[in-house]
Amino acid sequence: MDTPDHVPSESCTIEPIAAWIARTEQKRLDLSLRYTDPLYSTLRDQTFRQISDLVQESIEKVRMISDPLQDIRETLRARSTRLWERSTPLLERSVRARAHCVQQGPSAEEIRAAGQPMLEMFKDSLRQAVSGPRALRTRDIRAS
Repeated sequence: MDTPDHVPSESCTIEPIAAWIARTEQKRLDLSLRYTDPLYSTLRDQTFRQISDLVQESIEKVRMISDPLQDIRETLRARSTRLWERSTPLLERSVRARAHCVQQGPSAEEIRAAGQPMLEMFKDSLRQAVSGPRALRTRDIRAS
């Protein structure tokens, strides 16, 4: 199976991503409060730089997650295309084989006609078993 060349160092499962989003959201709220609080007016420039760093870090993190996922998507798309290309002739061959079997096989009437003697034989055996030996003698007498 093909695998992408670039695999992320961190897992791309929902738990680490959700934890990162929660931490980033908390940082954003803390910085926003500090930026708007009149007591911290002297720290506004520093807070603004931290907000900018947070945005930059978030963009980089999204890129780090997005690149491998895009590679995986392309790998899966290529694999599904190969499978489709491989399965299409197989499906067509199956349809032709099925049609050929239907054309080559006996018709329902031929099958019924071929089974008729066997059916009659079983019916006769059943009649003999149900009616017993006495019915056999009566029938033999009628036949002669």
